[in-house]
Amino acid sequence: MINQPFADFLRQDQRLVMLRILSELPQYRSNSSVIANLLGQFGHHPSRDQVKGDLVWLGEQGLVS
Repeated sequence: MINQPFADFLRQDQRLVMLRILSELPQYRSNSSVIANLLGQFGHHPSRDQVKGDLVWLGEQGLVS
């Protein structure tokens, strides 16, 4: 984590929290609106477009489908 910009750290944490949220939901499924609202409970306040972008990224990594 040396010289990592704080914005990158927050984005990584947000993605991790998204995975945690999905792991606690029935059938591990939700939509971007629900995820965005739940992220607020963890101190993240992204736009729905940011959530959608992160979901695409997580999908590219093989972490969600």
